[in-house]
Amino acid sequence: MTALYLRRDGLVLELLHFAGGAKPARERTMNEPGLTHVSVSVDDIDAVCARVAQYGGEVLADTNIGYGIFIRDPDGQLLELLPMSYREQLDAGGTA
Repeated sequence: MTALYLRRDGLVLELLHFAGGAKPARERTMNEPGLTHVSVSVDDIDAVCARVAQYGGEVLADTNIGYGIFIRDPDGQLLELLPMSYREQLDAGGTA
């Protein structure tokens, strides 16, 4: 197992990677119980999307809503990419 801890303003996000898991990865959908997706804000959505395949993921082009898009990681997990302006608006106390 490899662990990575991301810290900001008192929040700690723990990311764990288990090599050689016991179950095969499967695609997850937005309407099933449990974790549906993780949203992250990035500086350049197009630049991130251009690198997704080299890390084993897939850009879901049909989800592009003009300011955000979903990708699927190699384990089948959905990740939503949003512009940094989305997070800045939340940081300022606004709603997205």
